[in-house]
Amino acid sequence: AGCAAERAYCLAKLAEKKGDYIGASNEYENAGDIFEDDNLELSNKSRRESIRCSEIAMKAPLNNDEEYELLMRISRLLNVLGDKASSGKINAQAEELRARRATDPKVRKNGLNRAAIKFRDAGEESESARLFIDCQDYLNAAKLYCKLDNHRKFQSSMARCFVNKKMNENAAHLYSPIKESKTIWKDDAANLLNVDISEIPNINNANLDEAIKLAPNGSELHDKLKLEQIKGRGNWKTEAKLYEKQNKFDKAFELFEKHI
Repeated sequence: AGCAAERAYCLAKLAEKKGDYIGASNEYENAGDIFEDDNLELSNKSRRESIRCSEIAMKAPLNNDEEYELLMRISRLLNVLGDKASSGKINAQAEELRARRATDPKVRKNGLNRAAIKFRDAGEESESARLFIDCQDYLNAAKLYCKLDNHRKFQSSMARCFVNKKMNENAAHLYSPIKESKTIWKDDAANLLNVDISEIPNINNANLDEAIKLAPNGSELHDKLKLEQIKGRGNWKTEAKLYEKQNKFDKAFELFEKHI
C-alpha cells in the first residue's frame, strides 16, 4: 500500500508540474485514499493537496462536467477531513451548477430546490433563500427571510406566497399604506410559516401602486386604496364618486360643499 501511495503521490507532483491540475487533484486523492490505512497524516496532507489543485483548476475555463466533478471532489474531501459545513456548502454549489445547466424546466426547478435545501442545511441561509425564490418556493424563502430579518425580501416573498395561496388581499395589505393594513395579514402569515405571530416583522415599505395591483378588483380594500391614490392626486370629483360608491354620502357631500 505504501508503494502504491508513493507512486500516486509522485504522479500527482508530475501532473502538477506540467500544469495538469485536474490530473494532479485526481492522483492526490488516490494517494490520500491509499495512505489512509498506513499514515493518516500523509493521507490528510494528500487530500488537502487535492483540494488545492482542484481550486487552481477551477480558475481556468472549464466545461460544466469538469466544474461539477471538481466541486464534488472538494466536497467529498472536505467531508472526509471533518469540515462538514464547508463540504455541505460546496455540495450545494455543485447541485446548483447541475440544475442551471438542465434544459428541462421541471428538472431545473427540482434541482434548484435540492440545492436550496442543501444550502440551508449547510447554514447558508441567504443562498438558500435566493434559490428558493428562483424555483418559486416562496413559502420557504419567506421563512428564511423572516429569520434573517430581511424585511424587504420577506415582504416580496410573503406577498408572492399569499398570491399563490389565493390570498391576494393579504398580499395587498403587505404593501398598503392604510393603517388597518399594518397587522391584518400577520395571523395568516404566521400560520403559513408555522411560527409565532411575534416573529412576524413589521413592514414599513408601503407601495400604493403595488397594493392596488394586488388587491382584487371590486373589493372594499381595492376601493380604499384607489381612494388613497386619488387623494394624493388631488382629484376631488373622482374622490367624491368613490365615496358615493362606498355609501359615504356625507364625505361626498363635504367635497361638493368645499369645491362648488
